[in-house]
Amino acid sequence: MEKNGPFNYPAVNPLKNLYSEIQTQSRATGTSKKDRDGIRCLGENKNIPHVDECQKNPCMNAAACVNNEGSFTCTCVNGWESSVCDRDVDECQKNPCMNAAACVNNEGSFTCTCVNGWEGSVCDRDVDECQKNPCMNAAACVNNEGSFTCTCVNGWEGSVCDQDVGECQYNPCQNGGKCLTTINSYACICAYGWDGAHCEQDINECLTRPCSNGASSCTNLQGSFICHCKSGWEGPTCAIEVQRKNTKQEQNKPTKHKVTCTYRCHGGVNILG
Repeated sequence: MEKNGPFNYPAVNPLKNLYSEIQTQSRATGTSKKDRDGIRCLGENKNIPHVDECQKNPCMNAAACVNNEGSFTCTCVNGWESSVCDRDVDECQKNPCMNAAACVNNEGSFTCTCVNGWEGSVCDRDVDECQKNPCMNAAACVNNEGSFTCTCVNGWEGSVCDQDVGECQYNPCQNGGKCLTTINSYACICAYGWDGAHCEQDINECLTRPCSNGASSCTNLQGSFICHCKSGWEGPTCAIEVQRKNTKQEQNKPTKHKVTCTYRCHGGVNILG
C-alpha cells in the first residue's frame, strides 16, 4: 500500500492499465499497430473504430471532405484554400482578365469588367458591333478586334457617318460654277458655256446654230463661241445690222480724200474737180 495524501489506496496508473488492456486485446484479435492507433477508447472489452470527422462537416465553402484514418482532407473548390477551405484566393493577383479589363476580387471568385468591344468571363471574346448596325446613312460596317469601322458614303462623315459634309468648302464646281449646299449633297450652278456635275464639260454652242443672217461660220471656244458675220451684220450672233453712213448730209460734206474727176462740159471746156 502506498500512501497518497491523507488516503491510502493502491498506486494504479489508469492510462497504463488501459493501454495494457488494448495491447492484450490487439494480440488476441491480431490487430496491427496501425489499427491500434485508430482505437479511441475501450469499453466493455469492445473495440470502438476511430471517429469519422467528415460527419461534422469541417470543410467550408462547398469543399468536399474525405475521411482518412485518424484525420480528414478537404478538397477546396476554386477560389478557396487552406486545410478547411476557409481562406479566399485573390485570383486577381494572377491577372486573369484580358484585353485591358479591370479585375475585381470577390469571396471565392473574381469579376472582370470588360472595356468596349470585348466580352466573356475573362474578356477574351471579341464583340461584333456590326450586328447592331451602328453605322448610319447607308455606311458599310467593318468589324475589328475590339472595335469597328464605318465606311461613309459621299456626303457624310464621322465615326458612325452621322455628320453631314459641307462639300462646298472644297470648291467642287469648276470654270466659275457656283456651289449650292443641299441635304447630304451639293449642286453646281454652271456659268454660261459649261455643263456637267462639276461644270467640267464645255458646251459646243455651234451645234445649236447660234449665228444668224447668213454668217459664214461658227467657231466653238472653251465656254463660248464666235460667229463670223456676213458683211453688213455684227454682234455675237450677227443679229445687229450695220447702219449705213452715206446719207444726203454726208454726201454734201467735202471728202477727206482728193479725187480728180474729168467732165466734158458744154463749150469744150474741161473742168477739173
